[in-house]
Amino acid sequence: MADNDKNPQAGRDRDCIDSSCEMLVSPIPRVRPRPLAVTGAPRRRRVLFVNSGKPNSDRILELAGRALADHGVEVAEPLRKARASRLADPDLLDRAARDDGLVLFAVNDWGSCSSSSSLDAIDLQRRGAAAGLVVTGPFSGVMTEHLSAWLPDRPIPLVVIEHPIQDVGEEELRARAAELARAVLALLDQATAMPTPNA
Repeated sequence: MADNDKNPQAGRDRDCIDSSCEMLVSPIPRVRPRPLAVTGAPRRRRVLFVNSGKPNSDRILELAGRALADHGVEVAEPLRKARASRLADPDLLDRAARDDGLVLFAVNDWGSCSSSSSLDAIDLQRRGAAAGLVVTGPFSGVMTEHLSAWLPDRPIPLVVIEHPIQDVGEEELRARAAELARAVLALLDQATAMPTPNA
């Protein structure tokens, strides 16, 4: 009789690649992140966009920046990631961490770019910067869940705009930019009620 006939689990053990194998080790060691103290309030009424480089991000951020400036928000010259689906370069993160405004990684409209930007924002939060990200609707739920896994003491700034941002016309881009500007204004207004970092 084959080993697998004696023990039906034996064959499964070698092939299992999902959580159904967790019965084999008890308990499985888990790496838990240290709790994250979120900086929600920037030091100035200012925003720095870190462009993900996705198609139409340039136009959306340009239009949103104009709208924010019309409302008295200081808008920094955007930074740009080398690749949307990868973590930002260390030099870029260093520059963003030194900014005293709200840093938003934008616009993320797919899984890999949303994930990498969320990790970039967490990196800056651990350095004490007010950082968050902008995603489109289909990715808001999973990003909310992902960000909460880092045990933040308050929600990490997450702006959600309508999907898609690619293959749409100027009218749709203007609508998404207006949506983004309204959300950023709301974040900045909420921040005025928060204690400033190192206060």
